[in-house]
Amino acid sequence: MGFQWLKGQQWATMVTSFAIGGVLLGAMTGCVTTTSGLYYWGEYENVLHTQLTKPDKMTARRQVEILERDITKATQLGQKVAPGVYAQLGLALAELGQRDGAKAAFDREIILYPESAILLKGMMQRGDEAMKLQGVRQ
Repeated sequence: MGFQWLKGQQWATMVTSFAIGGVLLGAMTGCVTTTSGLYYWGEYENVLHTQLTKPDKMTARRQVEILERDITKATQLGQKVAPGVYAQLGLALAELGQRDGAKAAFDREIILYPESAILLKGMMQRGDEAMKLQGVRQ
């Protein structure tokens, strides 16, 4: 029984139609979830991609501008800042020599996403140790 009533061409057409429908439904669902997801991602993914592929076009200063704008926008929209945004902001601020700002950004990431604590606290500790060594050498 089942689909025996479908003959060769009809079967292929039906399977193709279901496949295309599934892909379209998946694409539409994907669009909906990314625009109204749990977090506000803003330009974070583009910042990371550009920083890795064209570092000369994504300076630390430019990262700070974009990420701070995204954080403000998330707040205005009443959405949560995506995981990693404050950590990336902290790295950019550290690169600019803004140690206090970097620590504040790392601390904010840890508050929002406690699972990041081990990584970020380790990074801060290694940064402090590196600064001490540089101070000794200078």
